[in-house]
Amino acid sequence: MGDQLKTENRRRKSDGDFDRVAPFYDLLVRLVYGNQLLKAEEVLHAEIRPGDRLLVIGGGSGRGLPALLKRNPREVVYIEASARMFHLAQKRVPDHPAMTWVLGTETSAQGLGIFDHVLTAFFLDVFPPNRLKEVMAVLNDCLSKEGKWLLADFSAHKGGGAWWKKPLIAAMFLFFRITVGLKSNILPEWEVVFREKGFQLKNLVPRLNGLVVSMVWQRAT
Repeated sequence: MGDQLKTENRRRKSDGDFDRVAPFYDLLVRLVYGNQLLKAEEVLHAEIRPGDRLLVIGGGSGRGLPALLKRNPREVVYIEASARMFHLAQKRVPDHPAMTWVLGTETSAQGLGIFDHVLTAFFLDVFPPNRLKEVMAVLNDCLSKEGKWLLADFSAHKGGGAWWKKPLIAAMFLFFRITVGLKSNILPEWEVVFREKGFQLKNLVPRLNGLVVSMVWQRAT
């Protein structure tokens, strides 16, 4: 148990300490992007049916939870590594019967059963390539055979405007390297990992000229 806890703590530190930005993170996001990041997450909620079991990981302060819970899922397991973000999310939907709260990393999902959906909103972008594959492998094992992986994230490859996207993305990584100690400095190739694991892209909704994308991935049948 002690070794497992030490490993979990090392993962939290290597992935960035978002406790440092929790008090002002949502305000910063709204100042830079308005409600576009929230909308990118909420458009994915259309895939959720009443009675579904959902894993949400890296959801931060839980801005998307009120809208998500209106879809009447049977259970939402919410995993967040930042203690401050975790408590902000709990305050957003206090005592909701569908919520199961877990303070931890992706390894905390192991042993929690199988889910109809995995939702990652602006989560996979923080990981360097090897760590990304590790995280996605764990989450992949949590998803049912017909389950859908719902993803909202940044992309430098969709739409036009590459000349302004890359400097903006570079500035974001620099900011988070300084503030939270983020190790990565480029957007990871999560689309490649999805396809390697046998997923197909079922739906794509771009925003901000493709800087932000909402995607629905499902295993090929």
